Amino acid sequence: MVTTTVTPDRDWTTGEPVILVSRCRSCAHRWYISRDACPACGSPDVVTVPAAGTGQVVAHTTVHRVAAGAVDEPGPVGIALVDLDEGVRVMGRCAPETVVGSPVRVVFLIRPGESDQPALLPFFEAAGP
Repeated sequence: MVTTTVTPDRDWTTGEPVILVSRCRSCAHRWYISRDACPACGSPDVVTVPAAGTGQVVAHTTVHRVAAGAVDEPGPVGIALVDLDEGVRVMGRCAPETVVGSPVRVVFLIRPGESDQPALLPFFEAAGP
């Protein structure tokens, strides 16, 4: 298991295996993708917490023609929009056979990058039967 220190600017896009959710302390609005102020009320009183990474697929598509070098393996790539249990919508990869409405949980795939640091990609896998 990977442990990480949660900071408002360190998530999977910066190499930490976590999805961060921001919440406004003034109006309780929640969102994904860090901002300095609440997009609903403008308050700067924001707290950022790690998401549990579980949710439900609300949309899914399969890309059959993938650009060269875009993924490690050729073939179809699934992409899903997921409503996390924390109340925000995120996008990530999934199995091509993923079904809308299915419960999922995030895992992070490690993809070798051009630098010495590998890139993390959120991948949503089935969370139940």
